[in-house]
Amino acid sequence: MEDLRDELAADIVYKDGIQYPRDPKDLPQFLPRLCEKYGGPERFQVASSTWNFDLHEIRRLLDEGKAQDRAAKKEKGGGAR
Repeated sequence: MEDLRDELAADIVYKDGIQYPRDPKDLPQFLPRLCEKYGGPERFQVASSTWNFDLHEIRRLLDEGKAQDRAAKKEKGGGAR
């Protein structure tokens, strides 16, 4: 199963700008208006993320956040009908 997962993951190619998490220093290039609103490009010239996405706890928290976002969207009636 892991071999198949690794093989499939190797075939995934994201368009430029979709990666997550993005290094903070790259944000002004992709989100210029948002960065300007929250302190300008200089504010985002900080060290790269140090999250270890291989840790079970980090993966669990990310998955829970996505599930919560989906649930909130359903409550608001989002999506096509």
